[in-house]
Amino acid sequence: MKATDASCGRGTTIDVQNHTILPESARIKVNTLALLDAVVAMPGYDNLYVLEPVDMLLHSATHLFHEGGLENGLRDLFDLDSLVSKQPLG
Repeated sequence: MKATDASCGRGTTIDVQNHTILPESARIKVNTLALLDAVVAMPGYDNLYVLEPVDMLLHSATHLFHEGGLENGLRDLFDLDSLVSKQPLG
């Protein structure tokens, strides 16, 4: 599910993940329950959680390398750079 905020003119898109990390037809299977067992609470919010930083990195890399085409490649590379340079991964 994607939510787009066009009200401020930026056209910001938020990608809300409500599915498995990889398609069910993928050769590699991801243990989604293990990812969800290790979520981190967002400070200042009730009942809002995100993946651990290292899992976010793996998730972004999965999008970059698994989705075939590179129509979103620059966005995915930017996400990876942001995760590596701005967050502690361990």
